[in-house]
This record gives sequence, structure tokens and C-alpha cells, in this order.
Amino acid sequence: MDGRAEFAYLANVASKYGMLYLAQDFEQFIAAIDGATLAELAAAYQEIDRRQDSYRLSRWLQHIFEERKPDFREKRFAQQLGQLFVLFEQLAEREISPFDSRQVAYIEPFQKPDWDNVPDELRYLIEPAQKYGGSLSEVEILKTLESGNDADMELLTAVAEKVRLNGHYQLLLDWLKQFPSDKHEEAKILYSLFGVMDHAGLDFE
Repeated sequence: MDGRAEFAYLANVASKYGMLYLAQDFEQFIAAIDGATLAELAAAYQEIDRRQDSYRLSRWLQHIFEERKPDFREKRFAQQLGQLFVLFEQLAEREISPFDSRQVAYIEPFQKPDWDNVPDELRYLIEPAQKYGGSLSEVEILKTLESGNDADMELLTAVAEKVRLNGHYQLLLDWLKQFPSDKHEEAKILYSLFGVMDHAGLDFE
């Protein structure tokens, strides 16, 4: 599928608003959003919904991100569309219409994690990863931390300390070369746990 042709109706809005990555960027953008911008984003959202394109868009994005050597222009467009989905989610979180309908969103492919692939030395990470991991998005990571309590922070601190004392972060990185996070769900979940600990300011290296 030629995504740039199939989804050309989104090219303009994606190039204008698909450049936000950090949580603070989304916050600042939404805080300053005006009526014209909101209307433009809403029109794109509603057109995706009208065409029922969420699934097709999601699978095309997945295909592009999994390609070893994707076309630069297609990859750039895919990155912008991916961040547009994140922006839609952020607007939905603030109960802004029509985004709060949540009819348009990135649809994750279902992939069951195979925990048997995890080395014995790292298996203590599985339980906390199942609880706190799962997403590599900074926005989602920050939401995980914001919803946690003192007990959660104590557990994450203990995990980070065990990783540091045993030098297991390098072991994880070596393992990820065999089980990359974009192809193995268990690897993505484990690696995302480190994203949570990193954003919490914990030392695990």
C-alpha cells in the first residue's frame, strides 16, 4: 500500500500538527489551541471516522515502522500520523469534542508476550513490568507515574537498585538485540519498564 497516496487527505494536517513528541509540548499546544486549529483537527478526525480508516492507518503505520529500510518520505509521513493519533488521544483525555468519542485511535496489534524468552537472571523484572510497563510513549509513561503512590515508587526504586547492583541493564540491552522490542511484546513491556524508572529519576545503570 502506498500510504502517502491512500492517506493523502491527512497530509496537510499531519505535517502541521504531527510534530509534537514530549508531554510538555502537548500540554503547551493544547493550552494555547484556538478555534480554527481545533476545527481543522476535528475535520481530520471526523474524516478518518467517516472513512473508518483507524484500522487501515494503524496497520500501515505498523508496517512502515517494522520495515528495515522504509522510504524516507513514507517514514516521515507515518511518524507525523502516529503523533497525530497521540494528539487526538490527548484532546480526548481533556474531554474535548469530537475527540472524546474515541472513535479514532491507533489500534495496537494483539501480540501475546512470551515470557519464556526472558533470561533467568531478568525474570524478576516480569512482574513489575506487567504492572508498570507496556508503552514506550512518554505521555503514557508520565500517566503511569502520576497514577502511582508511595508504594509504587518504593517498588520501582527497589527494582532499579537491584538492576544497578547486578549490572543487569547491559544484560537487558544485549538480550534486546536478539529479541527487539518492535517484534517481541515481552521485550517491549520489559524495556518500557525502564522508561518508567528513567522518568522517575531512578538510577539503574
